[in-house]
Amino acid sequence: MILCNTGAGVFTLTLPTAAESYHSGNGTGQVFTIKRITTDTNTVTISPPGVELVDGAATVELVGPGLTSVAVISDGSNWYQIA
Repeated sequence: MILCNTGAGVFTLTLPTAAESYHSGNGTGQVFTIKRITTDTNTVTISPPGVELVDGAATVELVGPGLTSVAVISDGSNWYQIA
């Protein structure tokens, strides 16, 4: 769980590589849940490294003012939203 306080402004959260977050021995990917914990209008941009994607997109944004969250999982090559 990564809690993001955007009270000081917008920021970008860079995920680790999908390969680093995947265990090929048992076929499981690491899950990260990212949540905005403030109600301002600043944005959290979630960015995978290099040419990796999240559900085919270069970035995912958590946009205020609502409290928003997303969970992502690695398949060893890319990231996918699961919630």
